Amino acid sequence: MKFSILRLVLVAFTVSASAAEKLDRHALVTRHNIEWNDLTGQIPLGNGEFCFNADATGLQTFGGNSMSHWGWHSFPLPAGWTADRVPPTGTYQQGRNKGPDDFPKDAEELRTWMFDNPHVLNLGRLRLCRPNGTELKKQEISDLSRTLELWAGVQVSTYRIKGDAVLVETCVHPSLDAVVVRIKSPQIARGDLRVALDFPYPTLRNRSWVGDFQHPEGHKTEIVRRGTNFVVLRRVADNTTYAVRVSWSPGGTLAGATNSPHRFVLSAPGTNRLEFTCAFSPAEDPGDLPLVGTSFEQAASHWKSFWSTGGAIDLSGSKDSRWSELERRIVLSQYLMAAQSAGSFPSAETGLMGLDPWRSQFHMEMVWWHLAHYALWDRWPMAEKAVGCYWRFAPSARALAAQLGYKGLKWPKSVGPEGRSAPWMGNQVLLWK
Repeated sequence: MKFSILRLVLVAFTVSASAAEKLDRHALVTRHNIEWNDLTGQIPLGNGEFCFNADATGLQTFGGNSMSHWGWHSFPLPAGWTADRVPPTGTYQQGRNKGPDDFPKDAEELRTWMFDNPHVLNLGRLRLCRPNGTELKKQEISDLSRTLELWAGVQVSTYRIKGDAVLVETCVHPSLDAVVVRIKSPQIARGDLRVALDFPYPTLRNRSWVGDFQHPEGHKTEIVRRGTNFVVLRRVADNTTYAVRVSWSPGGTLAGATNSPHRFVLSAPGTNRLEFTCAFSPAEDPGDLPLVGTSFEQAASHWKSFWSTGGAIDLSGSKDSRWSELERRIVLSQYLMAAQSAGSFPSAETGLMGLDPWRSQFHMEMVWWHLAHYALWDRWPMAEKAVGCYWRFAPSARALAAQLGYKGLKWPKSVGPEGRSAPWMGNQVLLWK
């Protein structure tokens, strides 16, 4: 079974490669557009470095996270511990191991901290709401139709809220860590429908949204710059800082909500259209943002280029009844990896959708599985930044090898951007890294 399918794929790839001019890539891709009318179901929209998981409302009204390969957070160290006492290689072991990598019994709190930190954080949440950020109810939404148009990289959602038509178009900019949104509805004009942007304190809970939105303490959100149609926010959560810039169409306005210091509400009374861009950056200010229409055009150009280049397989000529499902998985797998796994670090096992039990750190033995496909599809440039982790982690890998009595480099197991392995009893036994 597996062999026959693999042979089918290889034969189809060979035929497609030798007769590329006959392959209708647009038809190949668009017949697998995602049509998913689950109100809470999340679809990742991304550019490889940044991912915005959108539910069927076009935003994150009932679930979804905004995550990036650069967005990491660490909780403060346990009481009594200082940074100089954290082993930079992730282990206290000296010399060759003869069993599990055990931590000292008096360092259990530190072991737990090292496993949990760093972790990917939710950069912010965008929801449709009522005035002052009041929650929109699921039962208010009807006649839902949601499509991800793969060729253009845009999600289009149409539905009704209490009888009024709503159209929401959403995309992610191809080179900025920014989500771009167009909303059209008479409820916008009346002020009944608005958009809330709010920020959580990071947590390790992977629910509808990652993070704690109920407790304002422990983090800070402040306006550092305001213009006619934009605002720049500065976010601080422990030692993590980043900036958020929101720009909106003329007629719109942004105000702080009274029920949270970390919530802002965007509205456009008097006009039935609200357009905005929300950009995240590890720098102080992402800078001026393109017009919304320009961003949609750039996103469409980016995805058209992606689908028009590299390898492609058209199985529509197959007599095997399974061809459509196999082709769908090929196309959507390529989309998923391009949307959230072509950034500055290798992928976590959940990509940028949320937090997995490994705190969304990535595994050096899995880099092959997550990046080798780019070579097979002749898209090596999409993997080059992430492959650079080997050069960045070389000092810590060399130190780990020396500490354990090996020559060369010993790659860590579960790591974040600092290259320190998270402690786990099997780390030093496993050599497949």
